[in-house]
Amino acid sequence: MTTTRSAQLNNGIWTSWLPVTTPWPLQSACNTDAWARDGIQTSYSIYPYIYDPAYAESVANSLTCLPPQATTWWQGATTVSNTITSWSLGPLVCPAAYTTVSTSVVSGSSTSVICCPTGYNFACNLTNNGGIDGVFVPATTTLSSPIDMIAIPVEGYNFAVSTTTSSTPSTTPSTTPSQSTTPSQSTTTSAGQPTHTSTQSSGLSSGAKAGIGVGVALGVLALIAIVAAILLRRRRRRGQGPSVDELPSNPAAKELPSNNQEVKYERLEAVNTVPQEIGGRSRIAELGG
Repeated sequence: MTTTRSAQLNNGIWTSWLPVTTPWPLQSACNTDAWARDGIQTSYSIYPYIYDPAYAESVANSLTCLPPQATTWWQGATTVSNTITSWSLGPLVCPAAYTTVSTSVVSGSSTSVICCPTGYNFACNLTNNGGIDGVFVPATTTLSSPIDMIAIPVEGYNFAVSTTTSSTPSTTPSTTPSQSTTPSQSTTTSAGQPTHTSTQSSGLSSGAKAGIGVGVALGVLALIAIVAAILLRRRRRRGQGPSVDELPSNPAAKELPSNNQEVKYERLEAVNTVPQEIGGRSRIAELGG
């Protein structure tokens, strides 16, 4: 927490900050010595005060139960040269006899703090006394039954310390894996487990990419040429009957057509014979199925 804070102007009223940076020492008599402005009148909810900030100032008492900054804060605003100055405690460390009973964040840089004597419950905020006037005569009062006592809370603020964030990157190596858009440089992977990554690959040079493209194109053209040659050869075979030279060289070779009928091929020899006319009584024999 900061130890000093500059005065602030709000709606024509200056607020000056009174720092209390150390716990005010404990004095045991502050827990029993009390005072009352108009006497103790419980029927009118007028109760005695303990730990009053005005001790040793307006009240004739040698006790100083709270720090001087708390007395200035309790007396309220002052006017100097037509300028109103209000006093607030901050930063604030609770007195040794007090404990923190409430904290609340006012803004991103300040926190409200309320301190009460140990053993007391916080009831409500009290307005500033606005100055104590008149004469108070010390007196001893004996109480015949327990009554409530009012202890003055100490209220103030604490402020966050301004920090500067450095933009210098840390050089400390991290032991935990982190997600990064940087391509991975790892050369090992688990067997059988494909690696999925959303990062960009290391990339190939433009020359390598061009070479791969040309090679793929030539391979496709070669494959098309082979397929075209096979189809053209089949068409030629279908359009022309088999010649003598294309018949199988082995007379015993057999080939089953698609209708599962056996067909025999034999080599024909050229013989110089004279054509003869078939007799009229001859009959054409039908081949068996």
